[in-house]
Amino acid sequence: MSLIPYSGPWTRAQAAHLLRRTLLGPTHQQITYFSGLTMNDAVTQLLAISPVAPPLAYDAGETVVAQGQPWVNALYPANPVSNQLCEMARVKSLSAWLMRNMNYETSNIGQKMLFFWHNHFGVSFSSDARAAYTYFELLRSNGLGNIKQLVKDVTLDPNMLIFLNGNTNSEAHPNENYSRELLELFTIGKGEQIAPGDDVASGAKILSGYVVQGIRSSSVTSASATYFNALHDSSTKTLSYHFNNATVAKIAINGVNSCPYGLFPLAPTFALQSPHCTILPTNWDVLYGGKE
Repeated sequence: MSLIPYSGPWTRAQAAHLLRRTLLGPTHQQITYFSGLTMNDAVTQLLAISPVAPPLAYDAGETVVAQGQPWVNALYPANPVSNQLCEMARVKSLSAWLMRNMNYETSNIGQKMLFFWHNHFGVSFSSDARAAYTYFELLRSNGLGNIKQLVKDVTLDPNMLIFLNGNTNSEAHPNENYSRELLELFTIGKGEQIAPGDDVASGAKILSGYVVQGIRSSSVTSASATYFNALHDSSTKTLSYHFNNATVAKIAINGVNSCPYGLFPLAPTFALQSPHCTILPTNWDVLYGGKE
């Protein structure tokens, strides 16, 4: 895929157009500031995703950290009632944090990329606000990074493992939910380019063996994905001709080598026309260890 670099005029009108594409809602002050930069400097600044301060405690249900302090790496109360009240307080704080970041957006594309990728790699709350915050930060801070690495990180994130049942996918009880979404929704796309009976089933076996630990724990400061070899399907998996009939004897999570299905939503979000690229299914390296 290639794009022709823009070489036209750079005025306030073009600056405003660029900001409407890259920010959630540019202000008059931001448009004025960016129109005073060169076009290259404006783009460079917009693509420099900066850190965002974590959410702070403000609700009485938060009894572990002091009011006004971050809770993203804090324990949960051991008492079940207090644990639930603490979670409710942290969910309120996390929601307020998301709203504040949208309304007081910094002058870069990070916030828009967070919501773009969350629309693509959507999950629900995992019953642990810390884990939800970590997932949001994964998407925001890596929104302009390597999509291969992002797919890997999302695959093993506790939120995604819980949401699409990857944490219950084992040799004894295979669950194809995430494997199907990984192939049909997140990367390649639904159609003749995958073989559901072979590729989805084999993908589930390849991704088996992960469990989520530490959800709302009173002794562990974060939820995490842990691999257990005893739960992994160690048989040799054979993929379809779309993957060159590759066989996989052990777990292997790799990314993609061609224009991924996940890139197509970028076009209507940030540009007027769709990108021109060719998807060659045999070039994909999503589920087996091949060329990087």
